[in-house]
Amino acid sequence: MALAEEVIDVQDRYIDLKSEPSTRIARSPTPRIADAALVFIQQQRTLHGHEPPIDDRRLLKKIDFRIVPIMFACYTMQFIDKVNINYAAVMGLNQDLRLQGNEFSWCATAFFIAFLVAEIPTGLFLQKIPAAKYLGFSVIMWGVTTACTAACHNFAGLLVVRIFLGAFEAAIAPCLILITSMWYTKSEQVPRMSLWYSGLGIGQIFGGLVSYGMEPSASCEYHK
Repeated sequence: MALAEEVIDVQDRYIDLKSEPSTRIARSPTPRIADAALVFIQQQRTLHGHEPPIDDRRLLKKIDFRIVPIMFACYTMQFIDKVNINYAAVMGLNQDLRLQGNEFSWCATAFFIAFLVAEIPTGLFLQKIPAAKYLGFSVIMWGVTTACTAACHNFAGLLVVRIFLGAFEAAIAPCLILITSMWYTKSEQVPRMSLWYSGLGIGQIFGGLVSYGMEPSASCEYHK
């Protein structure tokens, strides 16, 4: 009974996020459970004797300008890094690394196996680590891993690189979804998710164009 009353009390303190953006401010927050933004608003309320005026439309545009391009870029680059092995195969990767039989297919498959397995610890880590910091760490690590592809000389090296790449890229979708839900209301989330998810298509276009531009020089080098 006491637990139920406590839950009701907590629910009464906060306004449902499904409501309009202007109602995001808590009614009676406590420092123990308030986030940094809420503490700031509470300080301003104490200083001025009332809630500071907020232009919701301007605030939303500012958040969009700061966050959505970064999420879009992350999703675009993760797709390109994921499929660049296919572009490399067209330019002679199999011959350079002396891949035989199904070895190239195993390298491609290893990425998705590692991606799937890594989703479980990623979910656990995001319960303890801020999503933005974990995403930043993952982006840096998968960039380093992608660069290490150039150092591969055989099937084993390429396989290891693809496994680590899949493990690091597993954080991209959970982090972006979590960040979107943190900054936007329910009605605002879908358009923003559509924007950064469109990086998948842009990555296909951009990656294909880059591959097409590099293919002639790679072919000349391969046929020497």
